[in-house]
Amino acid sequence: MSAWQPRKSALVVLEIQRGAKKMPDQPHHRELGATASCSLRLAKARLVCGDEQRCGIKGDSWFGSVKACLEILNYGVESVVQIKTGHKMHPKKFIEETLEGMPGGVQIILEGIHQHTEERLIAVGY
Repeated sequence: MSAWQPRKSALVVLEIQRGAKKMPDQPHHRELGATASCSLRLAKARLVCGDEQRCGIKGDSWFGSVKACLEILNYGVESVVQIKTGHKMHPKKFIEETLEGMPGGVQIILEGIHQHTEERLIAVGY
């Protein structure tokens, strides 16, 4: 039997968006902006994990930014997100230039340390 056991449950958290005038009153919005603050609020609502399990969230490109990942990690939650438009502090241009002209199936994996928080970050391009 494998030491790793998959979780037998999942939690889906939803946040109702209240429009441009009401969303700035939500927690973390003023300091983080709309997207990163929403990602953080959703991460904080996750299931509480036991000592033997690692907590994490996955999100599509709407939730994806280095800023959001770092804020989420501050609350002990790891994240896997796609980064598309919110690519500040992300090597998107380097990945695109490196993979230009490469055949399908080629990937690049980059690992770095954030200069201010010293958190380990990994970027995958394909």
